[in-house]
Amino acid sequence: MKKRIILIVCSAVLVAAFCLNAVLISGAKQTAREYDAVAALSDNEDKLNVALSVIYKRAGDLVLSLPHAGITLTQTAVMKHFAGDADAILYLNTRAADQLANAYAAMDVLLADFDGVLAKYAVPSGSVFRTKRVELASLFSGLESSNNELIKRTRTFIGNAGSGYDGYYTAYCEQLQIVSDKFQNAATQIGNEYDALISDMLGADFELVS
Repeated sequence: MKKRIILIVCSAVLVAAFCLNAVLISGAKQTAREYDAVAALSDNEDKLNVALSVIYKRAGDLVLSLPHAGITLTQTAVMKHFAGDADAILYLNTRAADQLANAYAAMDVLLADFDGVLAKYAVPSGSVFRTKRVELASLFSGLESSNNELIKRTRTFIGNAGSGYDGYYTAYCEQLQIVSDKFQNAATQIGNEYDALISDMLGADFELVS
């Protein structure tokens, strides 16, 4: 059983990392020049698109960091538990508190920056960009809740090696899969939003820079 769970966790980490790296590939060539480009643009619609694309790039970077704070962190804690380390839960608790709290705070900053962009360019309440902001907030909320549940189930699994052990193991693995799926979906959604913003601005030239 121990070999099986370690294999599952390691596979999930590799899949999540691969999928999340894909988010950043299409935008990496443009990101370094986007901040300077905003000032040079004359059209407010283009400025809005570039400003929001920067936020989505930052969101992709943030999502990329969460598997370490969630999946990889629990993986290490479980391995320490299997190795007989009595400090496995302490290891999990101390790092989860710091790493996840920092990630969630960064989410709040991104949403606040999104609001700032919408306000700066006087985006009306019925705009699709207002909807996109709600969708990004929902995505962040889903990642936060699923990661918190993963940490919770990891604590339960490590702390109950006797009665109900198999059930706690199953619950842990199920949540691990849920978190992995959420990362993959987040990667796809953020990447699509980034590409849509750049494509809208560049039109037919988008393929030259993507």
